[in-house]
Amino acid sequence: MQHPSDENPEPCAERVARFYKGSTAYRDHLASKSLRQFDRFVAQVKRFVPPGARALEVGCGAGQAARLLAEAGYRVIGSDLSSLFLRAARAARVPAPLVAADATRLPFPDGSFDAVCALEWIEHLPDVASALGELRRVVRVGGFVILRSPALASPVWPMLDLPKLLLGRGGRPPHYGNLREAARFFVANLRRSARAALKRLPAFEPRLPTLSSEHIGGDGDASYWSSGVEVAHDLARHGFRILWRTDAGAPLSPAWLVDRLAPWLSPTMAVVAKKLR
Repeated sequence: MQHPSDENPEPCAERVARFYKGSTAYRDHLASKSLRQFDRFVAQVKRFVPPGARALEVGCGAGQAARLLAEAGYRVIGSDLSSLFLRAARAARVPAPLVAADATRLPFPDGSFDAVCALEWIEHLPDVASALGELRRVVRVGGFVILRSPALASPVWPMLDLPKLLLGRGGRPPHYGNLREAARFFVANLRRSARAALKRLPAFEPRLPTLSSEHIGGDGDASYWSSGVEVAHDLARHGFRILWRTDAGAPLSPAWLVDRLAPWLSPTMAVVAKKLR
C-alpha cells in the first residue's frame, strides 16, 4: 500500500513543520488532553530538579505541562515549533512565557537553563541529532535533560496489546491492526532495539510520518523510531551522566519486568541525564 506521504517529494522536515504549523485538528487533539495526563512527566522533573529552577519545556504544545511546572514553582519557558499550538496555550492562560522556535535552532544562549525537558516530543523529530545538540547546548553544566516519550522502537507493544489482538479488537493503529501485522512489527522492532542497544553511535532511524488531519493520535505522525537506550547513548557520549532511562511502572507488571530484565526493550523512554561538562 502506498503511504500518504510517498507522493510528496518535499523534504520530510519541511512537510512536518508545515503540518504542525497548520493543523487545527492536531491543535485540538493537544488542547483536549487533561492535566492528569502530564502528572508522571511533571513528577519526573520534580524528582531531579528543585523548584525555582529555570526550565525550558521543548515541544510544549497547548501548554498543559508548562502550566503544571509553573504552578509547582519553576521558572519555565515553553517553546514549540507551532505558533498555532502556542496560541491555544495563550488562550488557556498558561502562566509562562511561550516562544515559537525550531528545536534544531533554539533562540537561547549556551547554558541558559537548569533543566531542559520534553514530553512525547522526540519521536516527532525528523532531525533528532540536531535537536539533541541544541538541548545539550542550552542546559548549564550541572543541569538536567529530561525526556519522556513512548519508545516506538520497542517490540513490547504487540505483547501489551496481545489480549486485544487475540479477541480481534484491532491493535495499535497505524502500526498494526491484527495479529499478522503485529508479528511483523514485533520482529522489525526487535531488530531495531537490538541495533540501538549494540551501537554506541546512535543512528536515529527515521520513520515516514503520516501527516493528515484525518489520522490524529497514535504517533502516526512520528518521524523517528524512538529508543531510550539510543538517546541515552548520545547524551553519554557528550558529557552527560545517565541517571534514568526507563520507566518501571507498577511492580511485577509487564513493563516492570521488561525494565528489570532487558531495559533496552522498554516501551517507555524516561531519560534523565545530568550535564557534567
